Amino acid sequence: MNERIRFTPLYRVRQFFQALTAELNTDQVANVLAILGPELFSVFRQLSRDEQYHAWCVWQDVLASQADGELQQAALLHDCGKARLPLTLFDRVWIVIGKKLFARQCKLWGQLPAKTAKRWQRPFICAERHPAWGAEQIQAKHASEKVVWLVANHQSVPDAFPPNYEEDYKILIAADNRH
Repeated sequence: MNERIRFTPLYRVRQFFQALTAELNTDQVANVLAILGPELFSVFRQLSRDEQYHAWCVWQDVLASQADGELQQAALLHDCGKARLPLTLFDRVWIVIGKKLFARQCKLWGQLPAKTAKRWQRPFICAERHPAWGAEQIQAKHASEKVVWLVANHQSVPDAFPPNYEEDYKILIAADNRH
């Protein structure tokens, strides 16, 4: 995974302003519904406006790779676990700063129980756990095994891949890093 893309100042500035203005139009929402179907679409709609826009951008990126339906669904749902513990724009900025300055400590904060964590620690809990939360959420809505696996692993580097998952994983990670 190319972490340099994620942490360039220009990328973060663009991401900040995108978060302020992002919103899907009616046609974009209809396209997302067509890919996800009603059950998974209900999960997608729980995301914040800017997270929906980010997911749509990742989806557009994976479309260029002739992605199958499962990879398209994973692109749209990869961050759906963030809806469990919604983040403000300033929480997201805090995550970026914290991970740069206190990487090891951020991992530890991410393991704290959400109910007892201090307000300033909660963004790290969401950052650390949203892949697992999202996988649970879409599995309950009958997403395929492959979509669930891609969502659960989109922020990690797995030791092994199920058959035929590695290429889709790489496409998803590259698209997420670009957006």
